[in-house]
Amino acid sequence: MHNPNSSHSVLLTESRVTRLLRPLINKCVTLASLHQVGLSNERHCVTYGSRSNKISSSSADVSSSQVATSHHSSPVFLRQAVATLDAFRHVVQSAQTAVEPKTTSLSRVPSLTTICGFQIGSSMVDYVGLSQDFDEVQEEQNFVNEVYGTVPTMYRGSVVTANALRIVLDRGPKETAFLYDVLKVCLSYGITQLSCSALTAALSHAVLSLSDLTAMSSSSGLKSIWSLWNSYSGNAREFAQALVVVLDASAERSVWWSRPVWKVSQELYAKDFPAFAQLGIGAMSGYRTLPPAEQRKVRDLSDRWAQLCLKHLVSPCEPPCAEDLIAARGFIASCYLEQVAIGRPPRPINSEAEPPSNNLISLSIHVAKDDDRTHRHPDSQSVLAFMRQIKVTTSCCRDLVILLLQPGSPDLAVTRRRVNSYTAFLRRERLFELEASLLACTLHTVESPAEISPSISIDRFPQDSEELHQWRESLIKGVEKAERRSFGNRDGTKQHQQQSSTKPKRFRREDALDCWTMKTPTPKKPRIIPGKDSFGLGLRARTLSSRCHQSGSPLVKKRRSMGPRNFGTLLGDTLSNRAKLHSSPQIRRGGFSASTSTSDLRSSLKRHSVGAMHTTEPLISGSDDELDLFAYGPASSPTCLRR
Repeated sequence: MHNPNSSHSVLLTESRVTRLLRPLINKCVTLASLHQVGLSNERHCVTYGSRSNKISSSSADVSSSQVATSHHSSPVFLRQAVATLDAFRHVVQSAQTAVEPKTTSLSRVPSLTTICGFQIGSSMVDYVGLSQDFDEVQEEQNFVNEVYGTVPTMYRGSVVTANALRIVLDRGPKETAFLYDVLKVCLSYGITQLSCSALTAALSHAVLSLSDLTAMSSSSGLKSIWSLWNSYSGNAREFAQALVVVLDASAERSVWWSRPVWKVSQELYAKDFPAFAQLGIGAMSGYRTLPPAEQRKVRDLSDRWAQLCLKHLVSPCEPPCAEDLIAARGFIASCYLEQVAIGRPPRPINSEAEPPSNNLISLSIHVAKDDDRTHRHPDSQSVLAFMRQIKVTTSCCRDLVILLLQPGSPDLAVTRRRVNSYTAFLRRERLFELEASLLACTLHTVESPAEISPSISIDRFPQDSEELHQWRESLIKGVEKAERRSFGNRDGTKQHQQQSSTKPKRFRREDALDCWTMKTPTPKKPRIIPGKDSFGLGLRARTLSSRCHQSGSPLVKKRRSMGPRNFGTLLGDTLSNRAKLHSSPQIRRGGFSASTSTSDLRSSLKRHSVGAMHTTEPLISGSDDELDLFAYGPASSPTCLRR
């Protein structure tokens, strides 16, 4: 028989719903407080029509025996929780079906997910924190099943329920078996609408805190990851970032190229391309520290990732969007900064029938073909060739920072460690401009994330935290140092030349003849024949003459390549002027007279021996009294004149 006084036949208004919910709220708070302090035997009065949500605070003096025996009252607590949840559910359902949407609104009516679920989660935290001495793992699993069984089915996938599970994982026993038991319970109860901060990030945090990480490389652990992805319907990028943290924490690097992870990556590729790129960035991390055998596997993995990226970008269906290009450039920058595939010869794409052996090079060329901001750094020849191939630019660094700071990405310590690793590599390779760009992009992203990308959320980095403040200060100092190093590296050679030109030169005996012929000091010191004179100006001109007669002499080739004219022509012109020098009244058979002034000698050499300025060794030997001019042997030698 239908009860006329039931809640289904009564028109509920907003004020009536609030009055009905108030005692249930008090009941939840009372249950939580009773279970927290272990005073389950005391009775607290709950007024049905109370206008206040506050309850009297319990005594803080709780005996250790009461706290120790509080977990024995779990059946009583669960029965009370079930009764409260049932009453709460009936009131909410009645209000939703009976209240007219045009007359009143239920927007301010508390729901089960915001009140009761929170209190149950808090009670679970207190229970697990007080009773961590379970005898068996089965008791832990039974406890989780029993508590989450009280939550109605329609609310099991709520965010609050997932947050309660996260707290349980944080406060509960840090064991691999318990971790996967909780994961199975979530999947069995249909908790699929889980945010990364709720379950997946909690799973990552729990794995990071474990001492035994061998389960991640086992078949059961990988199957759990695949099962979690199949039942997951949240943000794919958050899932990818959390999976990166979980796999990075594993002691076995082989989990990255396992079949379940590759299947998940293919699913991410089909669902969300930026999430696929984020997972690829995580797979490339730590490449330099791996043994050679695992480095080869990571290179093959990067080639497969780049092949899928290239296939997505050159798809004829639709042009790539801005987020896809950001993801591709970030993946390229991570591969470069991790030194993946450095030294591999590129093979451009000729046709579809001949696929390239290095898809990373082809992908980078395709992404950066319209980018004019390519940096060229001639300081490190070992990296310059690879940089020219993949065209790492400032935009690539900015896109990598955007991907590293995506929602659900690793915590601040992991992100900071990656950025420090990248900048250390650039500093070691003397790529200071690129280092400054990377640090500046990171600093600007942390300070003003909304200006970089609307998808960046650094809520997990509290702005008033000491760690974030220290990182910001270190980024500012790093940018200043990198800019100074970049300026000195770019202009250091030019400044050094200017300073050396203004500084008075030190007179060297080896450069005396160069000063006479108005030449700049040569870097190569001429060979000196000892015992000639006190100034050491005895130069081996005869040896130079004998070298000129040798066929295919490297010295002659050097003169031909360095001088503006052929060395043989210069030598012939110089020897043809010998008659003019000997026709002077100041010339004797042996050489110049002692009365010849230095200015006359300088003007004569300048007028008749112009080609001497282009040689690397002086061509005159002799002393103050006697200088043998151009003692090359017979002046009419046709071989010497030709060569």
